[in-house]
Amino acid sequence: MTSDPAAFLARLHDYRRAGAQALRDSGADPDPILAEEVRAPGADQRYGVNLIACPPLPVVEAIAAIQARLSALEPGQYYYPASDLHLTLVEVCSSQGRDAVEQLAAAISQIVPDLVAEAPQAVLARPLLGYDRRACALNFVPVDHGLQTLRAHLVAQLAGEGIAIAPRYPAQSAHVTLMRYLRPLTADRAGWVSVLESISPPALEWRVDSLWLTWGATWYGRTGRVQMRGPYALGGTPLSG
Repeated sequence: MTSDPAAFLARLHDYRRAGAQALRDSGADPDPILAEEVRAPGADQRYGVNLIACPPLPVVEAIAAIQARLSALEPGQYYYPASDLHLTLVEVCSSQGRDAVEQLAAAISQIVPDLVAEAPQAVLARPLLGYDRRACALNFVPVDHGLQTLRAHLVAQLAGEGIAIAPRYPAQSAHVTLMRYLRPLTADRAGWVSVLESISPPALEWRVDSLWLTWGATWYGRTGRVQMRGPYALGGTPLSG
């Protein structure tokens, strides 16, 4: 992940252009596993462990406004509840059995205070709506190398405790997923893309100053199936409130 904000933003714009074209050409690519989980809660048996950051209220409010606009046109899609919104800092593992995940989470919970004691904070800004055939997310641009350093620090600390990281893919973005497709688009493809392209989130700055340990079923972060422990202040900074 580049720590150059200009390069990071350019990559986001490239991602948007590619996503817009894919939606125009082929429409949405619904998630059958999520659709089945929504229909029959408990169907998804993919268990995982993550270190996440929860967005502050201004970010949650901005996402709610975007969701309201999108759901007016596509009400049948999956819009993340405010309680489920999150930024994944480190995906420790995914698609594992329940027992293995619970044992791993118990081990990590014992060392989280040490993990965060010297962990740097990160500042995110310039939110931009990102989209492809599977989902929509609010993307942020790190203002410096702080997010990259934070992730590297957490991974190194976990490795030092003998805990290997096994993510589905390397963490290279700073995004909060806000919608996933459950079904094909009912709206005209070109019209849908025009709406996506027209959304301009407010100027926001998000200081990532704490994290949570989460574990459980599904990687959607659904609070009904995920256990959470935290928040833990990064760098030992006291949390306000």
